Amino acid sequence: MSAIQSRAFLNGRDFSTPEDVKELALTLLAHRISLNAGRMTSLTQSPSPDR
Repeated sequence: MSAIQSRAFLNGRDFSTPEDVKELALTLLAHRISLNAGRMTSLTQSPSPDR
């Protein structure tokens, strides 16, 4: 179950609305961006000389 569907359910609905998406979009997108940024950092770092 997605976060948006969960929010709708907790608000007593069996369907999501654009307001559900708007309410959670920033939080969900920020989470994805931070995960991808961490991955990109680890991919772009050069290995240490002792490896």
